[in-house]
Amino acid sequence: INRPADASDKPIPVLIGINSPASSLPTNLIASRGIATIAFNANEVASSGFSGINYEGGNFAKIYPDSSAGYMIRWAWGVSRIIDALQALPQAKLDLAHIAVTGCSYAGKAALYAGAWDERIALTIPQESGGGGTISWRYSAMLERRDKVEVENLLHAQGGSVDFPWYARALRQFTDAPEKLPVDHHELIALIAPRAVLMIE
Repeated sequence: INRPADASDKPIPVLIGINSPASSLPTNLIASRGIATIAFNANEVASSGFSGINYEGGNFAKIYPDSSAGYMIRWAWGVSRIIDALQALPQAKLDLAHIAVTGCSYAGKAALYAGAWDERIALTIPQESGGGGTISWRYSAMLERRDKVEVENLLHAQGGSVDFPWYARALRQFTDAPEKLPVDHHELIALIAPRAVLMIE
């Protein structure tokens, strides 16, 4: 937990950054507003590498070996465990009614999932989260078909391997037909309401 040196002795807000204290946001700007930061190392839950990863890897899988959850949910679970710990640590003097979470790129996707699934997070800040983040799968597919350019659509976000674990295996049935998904990411964002979301693209 990094508290600004001149922070009030009273409980202050806290920003949980996935893999860095504030991701791409300037840490001096966060500190100047009296906000503490915590860097969550996603690797402690599941590897953030882009190769050699599978559903069976990482510490989450050791605890829940039969889970079908993809890494986005596993990383969001890790953020929730940090909040659990903060609730048991009043001496940290953090204002737990004002918790924010952020991340950039794949960590921006994970931040979005964390904000959607944990109502203790007051502000969710996904940064440049791309396909599988704040952009809907249907929209990504339409862009690729219309503009004949590769974007991070459902196929690309799931990696080249059938065992690439960012998302649950069940999502693969929609790879070539995202329009048949029963939900899409506008609804993931809506799960955060009425709490705040700041989407930086």
